[in-house]
Amino acid sequence: MTTTKRQFTLRLQDKNFEKISIIAEKHKRSTTMQIEWLIEKYIEEYEKSNGPISMNEDRPIATHRDDTPTDDPTTGSTGQH
Repeated sequence: MTTTKRQFTLRLQDKNFEKISIIAEKHKRSTTMQIEWLIEKYIEEYEKSNGPISMNEDRPIATHRDDTPTDDPTTGSTGQH
């Protein structure tokens, strides 16, 4: 079966992964589907508060980045410790 979902690596703390897995099991979802559901719910809430996110067709598609810290416009974090 072909999918249009992007694959990427997600690193989680063990305790968070285990908790999400428990919640997923209770909802009869895989852990992956639970994480995707959580992301979708966050996006819905974000857009309720901030308006729709514009999907600019000219914007380059995000690609995998290395693990170097970067600026995070959603939190104001500069990634520096």
